[in-house]
Amino acid sequence: MAFGDLSMAKTVAMNAPKPIRRIVEPFADRGTIAMFPGMKKPKDHLVNIEDEILFEIYLFIQTLSAGDKKRLKSFDWIGSPETFDAALAITATEGPELYYRFNYVKQFGKRSLDPEALPTFDFLRFGQDMSAILFTLPMTKFGLKKVTLLNEDPLAVMAGAGGGADTFMILAPGTPEQVEAVEAKLPVSASYFFAKKSKSLDELFESAASAGDKVVVSTFASSSIMMATMEVQTNYEHKSANKLTVVPAIEDLGGNASKSAHIATGGKSGHTLTEERLSQTPSHKPTQAQAHYVAILARQQPALVRMTERRLIAFFKKMGREVAAVALPILQETFKMSDGISSKATAEDSIIVERILIGASMLAAEAVLRETYETVYLEVARASGEAVEVLGLATGLPDPVARAVVQVGGRRAGLLDMTAKAKTSLFNALVEGREAGEGADALARRIRGNIARGPYGDVKTRARVVARTETAFAQSTSTIERARDAGVQMAIVFDNLTGFDDDICSGMNGIIVTLDEAQALAADEHPNGTRSFSPLIQEDQQEQ
Repeated sequence: MAFGDLSMAKTVAMNAPKPIRRIVEPFADRGTIAMFPGMKKPKDHLVNIEDEILFEIYLFIQTLSAGDKKRLKSFDWIGSPETFDAALAITATEGPELYYRFNYVKQFGKRSLDPEALPTFDFLRFGQDMSAILFTLPMTKFGLKKVTLLNEDPLAVMAGAGGGADTFMILAPGTPEQVEAVEAKLPVSASYFFAKKSKSLDELFESAASAGDKVVVSTFASSSIMMATMEVQTNYEHKSANKLTVVPAIEDLGGNASKSAHIATGGKSGHTLTEERLSQTPSHKPTQAQAHYVAILARQQPALVRMTERRLIAFFKKMGREVAAVALPILQETFKMSDGISSKATAEDSIIVERILIGASMLAAEAVLRETYETVYLEVARASGEAVEVLGLATGLPDPVARAVVQVGGRRAGLLDMTAKAKTSLFNALVEGREAGEGADALARRIRGNIARGPYGDVKTRARVVARTETAFAQSTSTIERARDAGVQMAIVFDNLTGFDDDICSGMNGIIVTLDEAQALAADEHPNGTRSFSPLIQEDQQEQ
């Protein structure tokens, strides 16, 4: 649990007023900055959780005992439909059972458009291991130390929080009604950081014209490549005061800011406004050539995924070895000076992690990953020549297409943020090693494995998930750029070919879109998705 996501938490921490004696978070259901290591802990910290289930989970973590941890380890954390149904049937309202049910269903469930319907198992997550969540509990408990948890109406907490220059109020309302209510109460006497999501990028750009003392930032959802665009307003001097910056989280394939606003819900049922709008347009039956084109891409995909997977496995393993080599002398020094790492999570962990990351030169690792992505995207583009032949287009790879595809691959590599992922893996390794009573050598070996596999059960699973996602995106990019180079302006969408997706994905199957819209839909697709496109040449347009 972090404050929304790392980007938002970092923005708050970098621009917080000083000094701060007291922090008040009336709207902490989406996360609290208490879990962000870059924020200095105040003397008094109020965190209000309006949702009763979330409140009970926060209380459980705050008072976590050895018995609770033992009970959590006894649960099945591997994704399967049988275990999902068993977790869904749990009726406990507190304790380890509630924590398990909440997190398991959140990780492996998908929701329909009917808000009353129970979630169902997401088969794309079958076999995934989420037990790593247990290793973050000590750090989360440490973050909640000395935090006062409330379960009250957020607006009441805001009204009763008091004021003063040394009180800092973080206002991140989640619903339009809450946003409107907060805006009606501003300004308040306390220092405040107010963030709201724009309805669209057009609205965001309009706010730039009358900026005042606002700062506009954009953030990433943790489980997908989506953007939540935030307007941030403060009433105190800070690093970004009196400036307005618009930072698009994803550029379109031509290098321009995407005009589609994203709903960052973190699940398959979280669709962008572009997806929702386009799913309502009429569907068309694809021509035989278009269906043949997509079938060839599907046939090529397994071999391309295996090729990408092998390269990613080599990269992740090499990164694990290099980070472990840097970590070993640092851990040996720590053990020599203090007879080992503390049995409890401490601020020393952050120092150790930062020293390792600096020594490991993560920027160099990210440059290698970018080169790997660029090579993979170029090979996928070359392979697509076989498919375009059935549409009557040139099978060679024009230089402008190759350059555009390679540039997209490089940008996609940057979205992985390997430094942030390595930091999480290092913290997890320290927590795991601490619980196992390991020495410096054993901890270094654990770090090697954690860095390589990331949030997955093993490095092969990690590489496979990324390879499937990136191969599909590279194929869509190649389709769009080849079409653009040939003077084609439209494309037909193929979606929900497995039958496991929801009504919006189904509604987009067969729709005709512009190439710009195809770019947005390709970026909006969830990991392991089946969405693809076929160019709509002039003869096809007349037929359809």
